[in-house]
This record gives sequence, C-alpha cells and structure tokens, in this order.
Amino acid sequence: MRQVLFVFVLVSVVMSSVIAMAQQAPPILPSGSSVQTTGQPVATPAPPGVAPQAPAPPPGAPPPPGAPSAAAPPGAPPPPNSAVQPMPPPVAPGTVSIGVLNNVGQVLESARSVKKYMRPGKIWTFVGPGGVQQLKGAILYQGRVVAVVNFDPATGRVLPMGFVVSSAQVTQKALRRAETLLPQVVSGSAVLDGVEYLAPENSWAVPLSYEGMIMGKLKIYYDGIHVVPDYVAEGEMNVAR
Repeated sequence: MRQVLFVFVLVSVVMSSVIAMAQQAPPILPSGSSVQTTGQPVATPAPPGVAPQAPAPPPGAPPPPGAPSAAAPPGAPPPPNSAVQPMPPPVAPGTVSIGVLNNVGQVLESARSVKKYMRPGKIWTFVGPGGVQQLKGAILYQGRVVAVVNFDPATGRVLPMGFVVSSAQVTQKALRRAETLLPQVVSGSAVLDGVEYLAPENSWAVPLSYEGMIMGKLKIYYDGIHVVPDYVAEGEMNVAR
C-alpha cells in the first residue's frame, strides 16, 4: 500500500513539474498571425499562450490559408490545427507603432527562456547559388526549427552567419563532425543582450553566439512573447537529403 501511494505521489509531482514548465516556456507563434502596420496603434500584446488576433481581410478578399471560414469573435483562440501549419505570418506594408519598443525587455526574457528548451535537430545539405554545397543543422524548440547552424561543408567546422565556404561537395568527414558539434553548439550557445527589429516580418531577431561568433538568430514576434519558426529552413530541411 505504501509503495502504491509513493508511486502516485511521484507521478503527481512529475506531472505538475511538466505542466509548470510548459506554462513558463514562450509559445510558438500560430500560423496566420499578423499585426496592423498602417500607422495605427498596435493592439495590446496577448498574454502568454494566447495568440495575437489577426485582422480581418478586406471586403471581397479571400481568407488567408488556414483561417477559419467565419470571423472569430474578439479574443477567441486560433483553430486547433493552426499551430502546425508551416506558413509564415502575413506581411503588410507600413510601420508599427513606436509602442513596440517597450517590448524589448520581454523579447530578451523570452529568448533566454527559449534557450533552456532548445534541442539539436536534423543535419542536412543544401545547394546554394552557383551550385555551392551548404551543410546546415537545425536548432529545435517545441519541435519547430527556430535557428540554423552553418557548417564548413569540407571540414564540418561551425561558421559564423554570413560566412560562406565554396565547396563542390559535402564530405563524410564534415557530416560526421557536424553531427557531433550540433549538440555542443546548442548547449554552449548564448543569447546576446541585444535585439534587431525586422520590419517586413513584424518580428525581433535576437543573436545567438557560440565561441565568440554570431552563428544564428532567434526570432520573437513583435509582442515579445511568441517564437517565430524559421519557415525557410523548415522547407529546406523537409526536402533535403
């Protein structure tokens, strides 16, 4: 009887810990979310776990992919499958309100929280412009690609962002070394204390460093809470070898 009671208490404690961790981790941005960029004040950021409400399309315009057929009432959550659709947030021209600058502190806090839950993902090869072979590794958060690490296709060495090594092929030596290094990069990377605003995507970019190099960027939505997946990298990874 005591053993059964002990197991029950242990399971309850573990479940409570898992639920608490899930509630503390910043949520992934649901697909189809957007922000008004017409010079009007930006809506108040949604609380953690609640997706920002997307504006209604203009009269006669078709709804965006993944949007519900009928307009959702204010404050209603997104459809259940919206979080798994690999579609980036719609981009609208213009500028957001100056009020988003107040979210910088929240952006850094969210990025540091995400760092605790990042995991190494798949290694893949990609043919870039001019037929140059590229070797990349995914950094995952809640099962989605949120950052990419670039490796030297000849040696497997970690490369800083923007540094391209021309190579006609990816060597097996580089592939094996990249597979070994990716977990080390994820665990040894650091969130830098600074942000960049990406106006076309209504998102913040927070640089990630490893051994003194900026090797990737983590994107946080304008509200400072939701994590924006790297949709381009996910597309490459899904079709790559």
